[in-house]
Amino acid sequence: MSSENNKSEKSYSVHTTENFNTLIFDLGGKQNQEFKSAARTNLVDLLTHPDHRKIREDVLNTLREKNGKELLIQVLDNHQKHPAFPLLVAACWESGIDFSDRIEYFIDLSIAAPFEVSIEALSVIEEMRFHLVDPLAGVLYDKTKAALASHSGKPKEFVFSQILLHLDLLSNKTGE
Repeated sequence: MSSENNKSEKSYSVHTTENFNTLIFDLGGKQNQEFKSAARTNLVDLLTHPDHRKIREDVLNTLREKNGKELLIQVLDNHQKHPAFPLLVAACWESGIDFSDRIEYFIDLSIAAPFEVSIEALSVIEEMRFHLVDPLAGVLYDKTKAALASHSGKPKEFVFSQILLHLDLLSNKTGE
């Protein structure tokens, strides 16, 4: 195996001073899709690697300030098998980005994923503040109610019951 194949995929460095954290990316001539893929991989490392805990908040703030919602969704789509996937989902709510237009995405994720991911998806949903209307409200309510029924007595039962409560809040069904 050549030494080139053994190179780390990490293509950035972190320089920390008392007041600032600076990320320097080595693009290595990568273009378009290859660059986007490398950028997502670097972002995953910055959000999940224990060595980067100190700058994680800065990365989350930058994502919020630069409207990084779609980038985070792409990261989730492309890294579902990553061992720290729950941390990637948590980054969505920790960033403070409004994912209201992606409510179905996070409900589907909570249904399909293990409990550790579902609880983080629930946190994203709980941060949403918008008025949910039919027909989407009915579709999401039915989907979540079916998931609740199939997880009775299991840890994810809590997640789905909380999602249903939040759907009620978003669609103003409580107190009717």
